[in-house]
Amino acid sequence: MTPELQEPIWNGLRRNVTGPGTNGRSTTAEELFRDYPAGAIQVAGKTGTAQGRNSYPWNDSSAFAAYSIEPEHPYTIVSYLEKAGFGSTGAAPIVKCMFLALSGVTPLDPVAISEPLDTTMEVPAERLPDVGTECMHSSNAGTIRPID
Repeated sequence: MTPELQEPIWNGLRRNVTGPGTNGRSTTAEELFRDYPAGAIQVAGKTGTAQGRNSYPWNDSSAFAAYSIEPEHPYTIVSYLEKAGFGSTGAAPIVKCMFLALSGVTPLDPVAISEPLDTTMEVPAERLPDVGTECMHSSNAGTIRPID
């Protein structure tokens, strides 16, 4: 791709995360990333909403794809959540948290290799411990929905 074609696309994807929006409105990811630390891996990305069956909003699926704009951190993260609403409310917070973790901003528990899957097991798995959601905060109270 020539730089003349590539540059406006990259600038648009970066602006979706950093803003500013136009006509007094924010971009789809701007409010979520408003508090994103300058010291974290800087990203560009795009939210998306896949309209569900019969155009009912409860059938919409959430998507967000982002990549690092820093060559020394060649990461791309994509999140797609079935029936999770808008991209900015479901998938984007997950990607933001993952980039904060890669940046060392959000502490992570040590990774432990799981036991092999027992396909003969007849009881449900134990409930996983709750994970903090501090990295999902947004200046827009409607961006992140509480977990029921």
